[in-house]
Amino acid sequence: MHPSFRSLILPLKVMPMDYDTISSLQMNRWHRIYLNAYWCMIVLSLAVACVGYPFRSVSEESALYPCILFPTAGLSAVAIVAELTLPRMKAYQDFFMITTATAMCAVLVSSISMITFIQSLFVLPLLISVIYMRRQIAFYAFGLNLSCFYVTTFANEAIRVQTTRDQIILIHLLLVAVLLIALTIVARGRQLARYLQSVIDAKQELLVQNVVLDKLIKTDALTGLYNHRTFHEYLDKLLELWNHQPFPLCLAVLDIDNFKTVNDTYGHRAGDIVLRAVATAIQEALTPNDFAARYGGEEFAVIMTEKSFKEAYAMLEDIRTVIANMRHPELDGSSVTVSIGLYAHRANEDKERLFEKADMLLYEAKHSGKNRTACAG
Repeated sequence: MHPSFRSLILPLKVMPMDYDTISSLQMNRWHRIYLNAYWCMIVLSLAVACVGYPFRSVSEESALYPCILFPTAGLSAVAIVAELTLPRMKAYQDFFMITTATAMCAVLVSSISMITFIQSLFVLPLLISVIYMRRQIAFYAFGLNLSCFYVTTFANEAIRVQTTRDQIILIHLLLVAVLLIALTIVARGRQLARYLQSVIDAKQELLVQNVVLDKLIKTDALTGLYNHRTFHEYLDKLLELWNHQPFPLCLAVLDIDNFKTVNDTYGHRAGDIVLRAVATAIQEALTPNDFAARYGGEEFAVIMTEKSFKEAYAMLEDIRTVIANMRHPELDGSSVTVSIGLYAHRANEDKERLFEKADMLLYEAKHSGKNRTACAG
């Protein structure tokens, strides 16, 4: 019904920011975008072939269509290999994507050799390498595409014949220029990433400090339980929820019997140790939807939700028994006991009435001999 009432006031856990993981997730998205772009390019190539088919001449049949259909088949083969291989690769996906882009450029350059300066397509993988923000990827793209330029230019006679020395020099200059631009963008991007990471780290540190401060404000320094103020804040929120949708809600007030005698006989230091021991016994008995606070002095309050009255009573009896059986060296081996008042919340009762009922039951337990639980379900 209510997954966790304690989440109403408990500080949030600070989750560390894994920048590499976030980058990896973003790269997976970019890989998908690029693969989709490759398929769009293939579909566009095929569409051009289909649209141009009715208008072709006899002289074009032996030149234009092999230059469109062959690239389409080659690009499709490369894209299919990429689709099948990329998901299975745990590492080097970035290098593989650059290789895929280079292979597609090589297919286009080899197939459409009649277009002047077609080798300039090898610049595209260098531009793609920028998104990875790694110098190694940029250098890899440069070396791979320069090698493919040599292979496609000098292994393909049609390309070799029409490629002049000036064009070869220009391609080299173009690749080097794009490499330098890519390296500059990568350097700037990494600088911005480091700055962003420093901002994230600073915000996380501030969040941690706020959580620690929030915990200090909400908890009792001696016992580690929640304090008086937090108890009232939590109970207010619970009753607000209860008014919208009722659920099992019990309040117990616990008081250490004869605690003034403990302080007077053994000193306040021994009394503090006893308070911590009693608080620990209470805390260890709680379930996730229970809430314990040091209400004041030697008095504690426990709020139980999602428990039947019988279950709440059984848990409190276990707590009372455990405390009564504890031996304290600071008290010369003697023990202390607690008296408990347990009350189940009912309709048309506000917070003051609820606490008053539980407190009255506590005094009933005190006046009935102490070390017992008085209850009203």
